[in-house]
Amino acid sequence: MYTLYQKPSGEPFVHALDTVRGVAYCIDLPRHRALYDMVLSLRNGGRTLALHSQGGKPWLNVATGSWRISHPGSGFPWAWLGAGIGGGLAVLAAGALLLRRRRGEELEEHAGQELGLA
Repeated sequence: MYTLYQKPSGEPFVHALDTVRGVAYCIDLPRHRALYDMVLSLRNGGRTLALHSQGGKPWLNVATGSWRISHPGSGFPWAWLGAGIGGGLAVLAAGALLLRRRRGEELEEHAGQELGLA
């Protein structure tokens, strides 16, 4: 049995009662503005407790075996795309710095040869 509550301090939590074993768990959740609108539903054959608005907008998923909290995917994986672009830009920047450094060393060597220093 799963029930959604809110502490006096405002933090929401799910009270999970195992009615077979007689054990209770409290799963702390991140704050949410419209907790009054949240609905609990079991999915994936009871392996996932889904928290979503009455309108159906997903908020959180809780794995019922481990109580691990995750945010449901919202379609396109923008975070992965951003991480890939960021990583690519970091590699390009490192390459540009290395190239600039090598060119600077070549210019110093050439200038030294021209001035008869090397």
